[in-house]
Amino acid sequence: MSPSKSIEETRSTAEKRLSNALASAGKNASRLKIYRGFLKDVRNDIKEAHRDGLGGIEVCVMRSVMMDMLINEVFRHCLEETGAVEKTGQEYPLTLVASGGYGRGQLNPGSDIDLQFLVPESSRNLHQSVQETVNQVSLILFDLGLDVSYPVRSIKEACKFANKDHQTKTTLLDARFIAGDGNLFNDFEEAFFDNCIRGHEKSYLNERSRDIRMRHSKYGQTIHLQEPHVKEGCGGLRDYHNLVWVIWVLRKSRDLKALVQEGRLTDIAFEEIVEAYEFLMRVRNELHYSYKKVGVVVQNTCPESSIQTSLFDKIDRKKRQKVMESMDLINSKMGKNKIHLASGDFNRKWAFKRERLSPCYTTMFSDILKIKL
Repeated sequence: MSPSKSIEETRSTAEKRLSNALASAGKNASRLKIYRGFLKDVRNDIKEAHRDGLGGIEVCVMRSVMMDMLINEVFRHCLEETGAVEKTGQEYPLTLVASGGYGRGQLNPGSDIDLQFLVPESSRNLHQSVQETVNQVSLILFDLGLDVSYPVRSIKEACKFANKDHQTKTTLLDARFIAGDGNLFNDFEEAFFDNCIRGHEKSYLNERSRDIRMRHSKYGQTIHLQEPHVKEGCGGLRDYHNLVWVIWVLRKSRDLKALVQEGRLTDIAFEEIVEAYEFLMRVRNELHYSYKKVGVVVQNTCPESSIQTSLFDKIDRKKRQKVMESMDLINSKMGKNKIHLASGDFNRKWAFKRERLSPCYTTMFSDILKIKL
């Protein structure tokens, strides 16, 4: 089966599933429950396709197609609920634009969703119904467990912010129309190129070059690593993205094949780039399906002797220290957690998932690697 055919079949199946779920649900049915069921079913289908060997790019495209359907339906429903079209007298009071990886139409399983609400006029003077629509859409997406960014900007505001923030400018290079006013999106694309790219090519390419150097320095200056960073490392996905961004800035095109036709890239090199990108996308999909991202942040740690004094510091540090020492002493004699702060959650019945916990090769005898000769 060709990639385009499998993607179209997924699109057709997902459309039928969502429409049937909405049609069979009563007027008082929970929209959130319907959306969750749709997400769960389609995600499982795509995951199974991945397990069966579907290409990395195809999986990401399918996930973007699924997300397009869901967001369009949520957007349509919220516009009806708030009556923004009737109250503002505008056919399209809001336009939804995707950017970043979602804008490229290649959404990895664990990637966040970059959205932008584009408005015809200044975002400072939003009609109440328009603001309510933005709030409802974002709330539903958050309740679905999606990691979404959703700035609200006019064309002028978006271009102004992009020129101030290099990362935003790069993200908007991959802007894609999702729902609303297609003409407004076309105007945005033209204004973005005229105001943020044309005449700024040199400075943008310098920033890209600096970004590459910083990333390679942080994640290793070679591709020969035992634990490479698939996205940010040398030869990783971000290097491929940089190649496409540079071509777009210089030519307003994303066609790498054109470089082959011009003799700037050999056929073999082109095929190697395409195959490597496909491989890395599949690896990243597998990592996202197999592992969860967890962050632990420790802030404001410093030796007691280095605490900065302040006239406005109302904390009685000596008293606090005596309390903590007393608690530690009691717990050491009477047993763990015999006494604790009321704010601590010591009655929880849940526990972290640890099925894929990395072995402690260097700190536990039971985990030391055993080699049979």
